[in-house]
Amino acid sequence: MGRPARTRLGQWWLDLPLRRKGLLLTAVPLVVTVTVILAVVEIQHREAETRDEARASTRTLIDASLLTESVIEAESAVRGYAATGDPALLSSYEVATRSVPDAAERVREAPVGQHRERVATADSADAAVTALTDAVDELRARQGDPAAVDEALAPAVAAVDEFTGRSVELRALMLADITTDIDEALDSQDLSERILLVGLLLAIATSLAGGVAIGRSIIGRTVTLSDNVARFWAGEPLVQTPQASDEIGQLAASLGRVGRQLVVHQHELAASRDQALAATRAKDELLSRTSHELRTPLSAIIGFGRLLQMRDLDPEDRESVDHIVRAGHHLRALIDDVLDIATMETGRLSVELAPVAVRPLVEETAALVRAGAEDRRIGVDVRAADVHVLADRQRLVQVLLNLLSNAVKYNHDGGRVTVEAAQDGGTVRFEVADTGPGIAPADIERLFQPFERLDAAERGIDGTGIGLSLSRGLVEAMGGRLAVSSEVGVGSTFRVELSAAPPPADGRRPDRRRDRPARPAGRARPGSA
Repeated sequence: MGRPARTRLGQWWLDLPLRRKGLLLTAVPLVVTVTVILAVVEIQHREAETRDEARASTRTLIDASLLTESVIEAESAVRGYAATGDPALLSSYEVATRSVPDAAERVREAPVGQHRERVATADSADAAVTALTDAVDELRARQGDPAAVDEALAPAVAAVDEFTGRSVELRALMLADITTDIDEALDSQDLSERILLVGLLLAIATSLAGGVAIGRSIIGRTVTLSDNVARFWAGEPLVQTPQASDEIGQLAASLGRVGRQLVVHQHELAASRDQALAATRAKDELLSRTSHELRTPLSAIIGFGRLLQMRDLDPEDRESVDHIVRAGHHLRALIDDVLDIATMETGRLSVELAPVAVRPLVEETAALVRAGAEDRRIGVDVRAADVHVLADRQRLVQVLLNLLSNAVKYNHDGGRVTVEAAQDGGTVRFEVADTGPGIAPADIERLFQPFERLDAAERGIDGTGIGLSLSRGLVEAMGGRLAVSSEVGVGSTFRVELSAAPPPADGRRPDRRRDRPARPAGRARPGSA
């Protein structure tokens, strides 16, 4: 068995495009309204014509009545003159006969029905007036002859009687026409009112039906679709919507497909996350074990190297031993940096914040790089104010030492490095400036990425590319900010901003050690000028 007609109609409506739905919902009430207006206008036009005909018939009836009254008045005047012979009685006859031709012409030319009766009545009125005139003339000619009265009045009386009969018949017909026209006008008025009422009810019904259709097929599904979007973002299951081929149905179907695809991706991401976590744990364990395994032989290598340095060696052997000791220190520092980055990635980097005297710290750090700078004739200038900064002293020395080492390493021979420290309001700003080749603006965005060395490898400069990424993580762990500005061919300036601190009142360093989440080294944001 097929689906019910109502179900097919409902599915047809759901599948109809939104533009056609809107046109249909707009066109139906509009067609109903226009049809009702046209019907009412037509009925009112017919009603107006009927009323005009009734008015014309009424005027004709009045003219016929006046015509009859004038003819009868003229007859009465002639009869009085015939009976008394008084000429004064003819004055009313003359007045009446003068009005008869105009009244007869209006009756004859009236724009209404009953044409034959109107013409016959008008002609009969003219004939009656003519007969009365002949009677008056004969009475005047045979004045004093009693026999002449009857002979003169007989034709006039017959003509008047004929006119009176036709007048009565015409007025009855006109009265019937007027009654019919009035009835038709009233019927037209009633019909117009009924059509208006029915049209109003139809317009209301179609509007309500359109509203119900919009509510069920558009608004309801749109609300459900909006709820499904919210459910989609919340990760909740979607509510099933009726299947339809219109735009809303297509959007709902697309959202359902996206939701199903998202579930698949979520499962894939969960699996990838578990694998990544397992890899991270394995990496952390590998780094921890490797650091412990490497530190022991490195400490032995560095220790025996120092023992060898204390002996009386020839210059070539001493140079080899010095190289071994420097390489050991470099490798141990590299291991420490890698472990620090791994710690920052896990968010477990610990810092101990306390008031730190800025000037001795900067001078101490600059002294550590002066020996290497003097080998390349690079001057190191220090301008530090006597202020205190809230920082972890060891971590701050690590950051400044890394910035100063880079300023010397990437500088040209005979260049200059300047390190400044000053307080600006509640902030202490450290600036390390060099006179090196500078950094292009496009390369600054990559400067703080781990293991990113730009063109240092091509220039033959040693390094691993993790120092700046580690420094930014340490500065941010202390609640500060590390930025850089550079100009190609002029040099670069690195700025460290940390909170200022009052000097400790009792000369002791308060224990403000805390664990601060550090920005993962692999996702360090690029420096800003």
